[in-house]
Amino acid sequence: MKNLRPALFLIEIISFITIFFYFYNHSFTESYHYDNFKISNTEGTITIQSPKESLHMGIYDIKFKYSEDSDVPTGCFGSIQLIACKGDSTMPRIECDNVAITNYQNEYKFRAHVLKNNIVSRIQITSTTNAIDINNLELEYRNSISALYYTFCALILFILIDFTLLFLPDIWKNANKKQKNASLAIAITSIVASMPLFKYDLIYGHDISFHLTRIASIADGIKQLQLPVRLESLWANNYGYSTGMCYGGMLLYLPAILFLIGFSLSSSYKIFLFISNVITAIIAYICFKKIARNNYKIGIISMILYTLSMYRLVDVYTRAALGEYCAIAFIPLILYASYELLQNQPNQKSILKSLILGFTGLIETHILSTFMITLFLIAFSLCYLKRFYRKPNIITIVKASIITTFVNIGFIVPFLDYYLTVPMQINSNNALPIQAQGAYLTQLFQWFSSPTNGSASALDGVNEMPIGLGVALSVFIVGITCIAFIDGRKYQLKPVYPIIGIIYTSLFMSTVYFPYNAIEIICPFIYSFIGAVQFPWRYIVISTCLCIALFAYLMSDSHFLNYNTKTYSLIILLGITIFQGTWFMNDFYINSKLDRYYDSNNLDKYTYFMEYQLDGTTREKTTREIPKVTTETDALSIISCDRHSYDFNLEVTNISDEASLIFPVWAYKGMRADSETCTLDTYNYSDNNQLAVKIPAGYSGSVHVYFKELWYWRLSEIISILAIIICCTYLIRNK
Repeated sequence: MKNLRPALFLIEIISFITIFFYFYNHSFTESYHYDNFKISNTEGTITIQSPKESLHMGIYDIKFKYSEDSDVPTGCFGSIQLIACKGDSTMPRIECDNVAITNYQNEYKFRAHVLKNNIVSRIQITSTTNAIDINNLELEYRNSISALYYTFCALILFILIDFTLLFLPDIWKNANKKQKNASLAIAITSIVASMPLFKYDLIYGHDISFHLTRIASIADGIKQLQLPVRLESLWANNYGYSTGMCYGGMLLYLPAILFLIGFSLSSSYKIFLFISNVITAIIAYICFKKIARNNYKIGIISMILYTLSMYRLVDVYTRAALGEYCAIAFIPLILYASYELLQNQPNQKSILKSLILGFTGLIETHILSTFMITLFLIAFSLCYLKRFYRKPNIITIVKASIITTFVNIGFIVPFLDYYLTVPMQINSNNALPIQAQGAYLTQLFQWFSSPTNGSASALDGVNEMPIGLGVALSVFIVGITCIAFIDGRKYQLKPVYPIIGIIYTSLFMSTVYFPYNAIEIICPFIYSFIGAVQFPWRYIVISTCLCIALFAYLMSDSHFLNYNTKTYSLIILLGITIFQGTWFMNDFYINSKLDRYYDSNNLDKYTYFMEYQLDGTTREKTTREIPKVTTETDALSIISCDRHSYDFNLEVTNISDEASLIFPVWAYKGMRADSETCTLDTYNYSDNNQLAVKIPAGYSGSVHVYFKELWYWRLSEIISILAIIICCTYLIRNK
């Protein structure tokens, strides 16, 4: 097979070139006018159809604009879609959203993917009113994106073929039994944990629109060369949102790039989630195996318990809490570092690497998880004060803190700058009471519950989503507690008593019984920390992670229980975890709502919590009219206006005194305005925190309004890049 490598690589290169130019060399653009439309009226529903077109396989843009003067109804009054004129609807020949037409947008641009050649198709518009006045309707083939998409798909296919035929046999032959078993276990567990993804549609989760909008907004920012993407323009009728400033999103550049090169938004998310499951399983196996004294069997079982843990599966599917489930992938690194710090001869290099990678993963994915794990680490260190704070350990912790800060300073500086200086809802001291959102005792240890519902105090625990450890971990921690009371001395369990205490404390903090309301009244300062998690049951992540770390540690201890008892315990806990996890995913798969997002137009871009919007903003005002630049007085006129994301280019004339332009974006820090001769003053307009720009008296010419990073943000990003390069260079040289 090795002799065939040159020929195989040559065939692949020729295939790449052929595929790329096959799609790149095709072109198609067609504009449709009123005379071309076929219009019908069926029971009050107006259907407008463009002429039929035979389309080449590939990706297309549909551009649609109707007159602002159209007397259209309030809210959604129609839809537009590229459809195949004939074909089995269960096997779509065209992937395209049925884009909702609303009164607060008059211009739409969205993508469609024609899956076969010579598909006879047309654009179809449905409307509940005949008052819509179509200005422009255009269908354009995107040759560059089509070429990139199919070439990239071919690349992935060839990589899989090459790896399977040319490299995997040698790797497998040279691997020992432990490596083979661990690899198979990781692969199978990752696939099992991803079962709900193997469906054409995207299964709905609570925060799915929020995170899909983040992905689409990052993709839009990349197109506008706003790197990194700090302000995301697609939110709230294109008024924007500072998610990228306050919410680590570095990992989301992967699905954003997939979306840019032609993958649907749903597929980009599903690919990212599958990769997240694989990474979680790999990191969990490596770390828990080390905690289990390099017992690879216990490492495998711990990895399965972790990847299929109930809290994680709820995060992944029911809640679609992308930031949190990404953070969960990195927590085992912190657990391993904490374990290693307590050893008689700790591996300081390994601790340093684990702390840096673990906390970098947390910071860049989920600030709240970073906060909670930091709280755990402080509590953990205080419980093992003498062993934890030995001189070598302190040096390593200080090194890890400094390096982690430098690696992530590109996110930390803008985040702190915004949090401390920009009046947003998240820092407005309007903290919501959270005690009523906690879990009930029965929920912590329940077997079955509704996989598609949410969490609300009004439900009182009935028909809520699963909130708890899951049955296997509940049985384990209760069993360990009983053994500790009965035979703690015999099994030398005293060293793990603090861990058991932290587990129960975090479980208590996740319930409605923890006195959050009283703490808020008595000591608001403490509440500002422990109550910042939004939902008390988030503390279950600490209980879950510590339970599995404790499981790995005890089950690999030769002094703890006898062989048969351990074996039966492992089989029972593993069986319960797999059964409950697969039951949950199957139940979720069957009962959940299905969504399909090829593009971002149909996403709900008005989140329930708008923590990062400017304090005092009423987001509902942004839905009342089409977003456009307005003037403060009639003496200031707008000749032309061109907008791309946060970038506005205008031609204006002001024939009177100084006046202001009011822009359909919020006045976030970093927005700037330039005229042909100078920098213009910007300020926060009183009407709903919109950005306003002062135009000098008598000025006539161009105005450029845009977002620009502050110099110290850019400096912090350069420091981050240099720190990452230095760390990678060091790791390569000291392999």
